[in-house]
Amino acid sequence: MPDTNRPSGGFKDKAQETASTAAQGVRQTASTAGQAAGDVKHRAQETAQAAKQSLQEGAHRAGEAASNLGQRASDIASNVGQRAGDALSSVGSTASNLASQVGERAEDAVSTVGERIHSLGSAVRERGPRGGLLGSATSAVASGLETGGDYLHDQRLSGMVDDVKSLVRRFPLQALLVGVGIGILVSRAMHRE
Repeated sequence: MPDTNRPSGGFKDKAQETASTAAQGVRQTASTAGQAAGDVKHRAQETAQAAKQSLQEGAHRAGEAASNLGQRASDIASNVGQRAGDALSSVGSTASNLASQVGERAEDAVSTVGERIHSLGSAVRERGPRGGLLGSATSAVASGLETGGDYLHDQRLSGMVDDVKSLVRRFPLQALLVGVGIGILVSRAMHRE
């Protein structure tokens, strides 16, 4: 009697063949999955490298843009500074010219006053009495006016300033007392108004 509990040769062979086919399918699937994983890893590395390179290029371009912007800002600041310096120089030159013109006009005005005072002295001499005590007084006043007018005409403002400086150096105490006296007179005149 044959053993029925034992599988027959055909069934066992079929089971082994199926198991072998399944194992081969699993190996092929594992191999394909491994290749796919390798491809994904390779593509991820390429993408990461491309992203890194793009970031580096972007950073380089941003750095160049910032440098260019900084250079432009520096150029603008330099131009503004240059223009401000030119404007100040122009203002200074104009102020110097105006001061020079004012000084020249003051010199001319003092000279003109000197000429008029001299003319006044000459007129007093011509129209005043010629003899006696009154004639002597008139002649002295006329001489004083003519001398003062000549001094103003010849010395002008700058010469007068030099003479005043010289007098103050020679007589400092007297100059101080004259200054105090003039200050008191000016103060009284201002309080009366």
